Amino acid sequence: MSKKLFFILNVCILFFTGCTTEESVKPKAVEAQEWFNTNVTSEKFQVLKYTQKIDWNNAIVTTGEHGEIIEVPFTVQSGLKIKVGEQPYLSHHRLLMKKSGDGFTYNHVQILTKNKFFDNTNKSFNFYQITDDFDGIVLVVNQKNEVVQFSSFKNSFLLKPSITGKMAAPTCVYLGWLY
Repeated sequence: MSKKLFFILNVCILFFTGCTTEESVKPKAVEAQEWFNTNVTSEKFQVLKYTQKIDWNNAIVTTGEHGEIIEVPFTVQSGLKIKVGEQPYLSHHRLLMKKSGDGFTYNHVQILTKNKFFDNTNKSFNFYQITDDFDGIVLVVNQKNEVVQFSSFKNSFLLKPSITGKMAAPTCVYLGWLY
């Protein structure tokens, strides 16, 4: 009888503790969403003028050397194209948020790739890690629409600009409709 009770108790413990990871992530994303919806407007953050949907249900929360980071995938209005130089890319977008005092700092992450199968909700691709097969560009754009970080990757390895290269890293990226 005691073995049966011990087994049932262990199954119950495993069942209840197995759900704690998802539940602990949700409140952080909800707090970020409430703050964002209350404090951020398209006048403060220009990309919102072109945003179709912010996917708070797929928020990615990671912790590392820079603290806790919340990334929220979003889509831009259809027909909107992203070009870096003359190169057309498939664009994926995320809000990048970090707790700061009573609020959050926030930036726009643009993930540019030619891979048609890139999954913007993939939790393995986040602020702290890049998936093994990523080829593309990751830009971080601040509230003033300035590129504050530009990283180019080939097979997930960071490409460093060539000293003899003729093209410098772009300092601005334009959002707009192509006709």
